[in-house]
Amino acid sequence: MSEYCNLGGETLWNPSQGASRMFRRHVALFEAELGLPSGIGSMGDSDEFRIDPAALATFVTALLERHRRTTRASRASARTAACGWARSTARSSI
Repeated sequence: MSEYCNLGGETLWNPSQGASRMFRRHVALFEAELGLPSGIGSMGDSDEFRIDPAALATFVTALLERHRRTTRASRASARTAACGWARSTARSSI
C-alpha cells in the first residue's frame, strides 16, 4: 500500500507507508524545533495528506534559514578548532 501527498488536485508524491511514516516523523521533529507548523497535514482516512502551500513556504523558509545559520556556525567552529590544533601542534614540534 502507499499514501498520497496532495496539493490541490495534484499528487506530488506517492511513497510507501513506511517511507511516508518516516518522512512525517522527520517533519514533526522539525516542526517542534522551529515552533512552526509545516503545512503538511496529518494522514486522513483516504491514505492521503494534504499540503497548505502558504504554511509550507513559511516552514521551508524558516528551516533553510536555520540550516544556514547552523552551517556557518559549525564551519566557523571547525575552522577555529583546526587552527587551534595546528598552532598547538606547531609549537610542540619546535
